[in-house]
Amino acid sequence: MASETTTSTPNWTALQGKILDGGYEISECLLTSSESASFRIRVLGDRSLHPVVNVFRPEAAPLEQYLLWQ
Repeated sequence: MASETTTSTPNWTALQGKILDGGYEISECLLTSSESASFRIRVLGDRSLHPVVNVFRPEAAPLEQYLLWQ
């Protein structure tokens, strides 16, 4: 069976409200494209911080990001 390549844009906003390990909540979706999205992150227990995170589709992440993850 041949593998299929999906080219549709992910439903990035479905990530809003998800709680991540380490005490982070994906909050407001700031910017989206077919390859990535930027979100405001809420640090649970510390309302003074206002970080932003960029999330990439696995096949769209820059090589530097893959090397960092390794």
